[in-house]
Amino acid sequence: MATQGRASAADMIQLIRDSGPLSRTELARLSGLAVSTVSLRVEELLAAGLIEEAGDGLSRGGRRPRLLRIRSGGAVVLAADVGTHHARLALVDLAGQLVATHD
Repeated sequence: MATQGRASAADMIQLIRDSGPLSRTELARLSGLAVSTVSLRVEELLAAGLIEEAGDGLSRGGRRPRLLRIRSGGAVVLAADVGTHHARLALVDLAGQLVATHD
């Protein structure tokens, strides 16, 4: 990840993917960013359709936190394995779920 306090939107996606659904507060703690900065980046990712709210987390005495997860069915990544006698292609979404393969 980027230097603590300088986490990018891509780093936010990586944290959410690696740690499961997270609240904005948890993202702030893990990234080293202020909650306000995380909230701005989260709003950008929500608007782009890359993440989504996944319900409420457990309350620790206040309002229940909204959990964030990678949006399945959103953007995809193409992976290619090309050898001298073969070529394999795969599409995976940002959550790491296999979408399609072709040999």
